[in-house]
Amino acid sequence: MGKDGIYFLHIPKCAGTSFRTWMENNFHRDDILSLWDDVNISRIPPSVLRTKKCISSHSGWWPMDYLENTHRVVTVLRDPVERTVSSYRYILQTSHHMLSDTANRMDILDFFRHPRIRRYMANWQTRHLAFQSIQESTAVQEYDTPVDKEYFVNSYDENSLEIAKENIRNIDFLGTSKTVNELMHSICHFYGWYPPERLPKFNITQAEFTANTTPEVLDEIRSINLVDQAVYDFAIEEIKRRDLQKFSRDETISKFIKRMNMQNRQSGDFRFDFNDQFSGEGWYGRESEQNGYTVRWTGPENSSSVYVCFDSSSDYNITMMASSYIPEIIDGIEIYANGEKLPLSLYQPPNLPTHTRIVSARIDAASLSANNGTVHFRIDLPRTVIPHEINSADPDRRALGVYVHWLDFIKL
Repeated sequence: MGKDGIYFLHIPKCAGTSFRTWMENNFHRDDILSLWDDVNISRIPPSVLRTKKCISSHSGWWPMDYLENTHRVVTVLRDPVERTVSSYRYILQTSHHMLSDTANRMDILDFFRHPRIRRYMANWQTRHLAFQSIQESTAVQEYDTPVDKEYFVNSYDENSLEIAKENIRNIDFLGTSKTVNELMHSICHFYGWYPPERLPKFNITQAEFTANTTPEVLDEIRSINLVDQAVYDFAIEEIKRRDLQKFSRDETISKFIKRMNMQNRQSGDFRFDFNDQFSGEGWYGRESEQNGYTVRWTGPENSSSVYVCFDSSSDYNITMMASSYIPEIIDGIEIYANGEKLPLSLYQPPNLPTHTRIVSARIDAASLSANNGTVHFRIDLPRTVIPHEINSADPDRRALGVYVHWLDFIKL
């Protein structure tokens, strides 16, 4: 059996949310499994787990006991001090985190000197790379460690250094937060996926939650991450040792287009399915409406794109229902097909919010046949907006463009 699946070993605060969102675009929704705690992933029978082509988890290495013959491993590491500071800032802003009240009440230096907190915050990357079982993962990550497990937990990091290094050697796609775009492009070239120019940043700790990282504080953070630093340094050397061939984005796009041209063309009317593998950029992850449709927001940039394959013998009408937080965004929409701006008509449907429009355009067969039926659609907007900045009661801090309810292609 070949390895046709990917397991994303997602270490918290290592650019993982953005990376996971991008990776999941390349799989059908039914093939994706994202589970963030050990209990939920352990409840899934291994035979079912192996059928999922794209798995993301905070559980660390131990699920590979089930997946070693079916899934390649990808992970992103980060400078340990940067990762810990980012984690601290995340705790400050996340009211439901068990340490949020403590972090907001305590001085940062006292926080990192607290014995129990030091143990909890230490060497997260080593731990995730070394976990051999759900029992290990649960015991080490537990904040209130039982007395009978204290020796095991206190010695775990140092004892796990060589295990973490060995597992790094076995990671198929290895990168760091500083090289995440290169990692993404190498994966795209390997699988023939569309390579975004750069990885968008979705889960960013908000600026108002700052950390007073004085030299004294940084020294404390370094002192609890000595093993992590050794693991991170080893990963850097491992990446250099592999000396992987670097492919230009143009080369990778060329490989992607060749793969697209071999796919079956849509031969009649169809509705674009956001559940399917999604080749493009400038979109947030899938969301579900009450009617069962899968929808997406564009963002965080002003421009978004997607590739679609057509029967190139006919003209098509394109109809899209989309909404925006403020009317000026949807009213300023422009749509391009393979770089050619399409004339648009916009219509406000009755009985729907004033910021919703039906957008219509047409693409002719000559344009389709010129590119063998492969069309690069691009949506350009005048701006994006952050809902929280319009209404402080709205917790959504994403930079949002338009909310695409559906996208229809009608053969003429």
